[in-house]
Amino acid sequence: MNEAVTFLETYGYLAVLIGSIFEGEIMLFVAGILSHKQVLDLSFPIIFIAAALGALLGDNIWFFLARRHRAWVSVRMPNAYGRARAMFAVYEKRPRTFAAGMRFMYGFRTLVPLSMGLSHVPYRTFVLWNFLGALAWSGVITGAGYYAGAFLTELFGRLPLREVKMLIAIAALLGIAYLAHRLIERGARKVAHVPEGILSENKL
Repeated sequence: MNEAVTFLETYGYLAVLIGSIFEGEIMLFVAGILSHKQVLDLSFPIIFIAAALGALLGDNIWFFLARRHRAWVSVRMPNAYGRARAMFAVYEKRPRTFAAGMRFMYGFRTLVPLSMGLSHVPYRTFVLWNFLGALAWSGVITGAGYYAGAFLTELFGRLPLREVKMLIAIAALLGIAYLAHRLIERGARKVAHVPEGILSENKL
């Protein structure tokens, strides 16, 4: 997360825009924190707009790449093309849901607009609902960061940027530790449910 702080410190709203084109939750969340802490010259409304524009731009690049250059996608991205074709019926049945909700589908933000571009979903339908989804995504993630900043201010008061970076790094480490714990716990549960016969076979 400290890399996100440094990027925001250097490029400001441009960092928010670029980060939002890709998987931009961390950048946007940190920007929301900093907008409340006011340790950088970042405004919540402008962060919100920059993130929504970045999300809209990124999704539409993939959509148009697939819509205008289908042959190129099939040759250069064969795995994504195959997965996209398998999902055509789903996207064409609920285009509004997927166009609006893709920003909340972590790990699928390339595949979904690419697939919708390859399908017969009208561009007008895609861009309208994708725009609404981008606004919702920007508001949720930026708002979460802003209120996290409010919580930190309540606990520690107004801190300089160096201390804010330390708190963000600690929060990131705690989050990673929590996720690792959950993954280990889930793995242990799976092992606990392995039939006894399988374990004895493996020992032999």
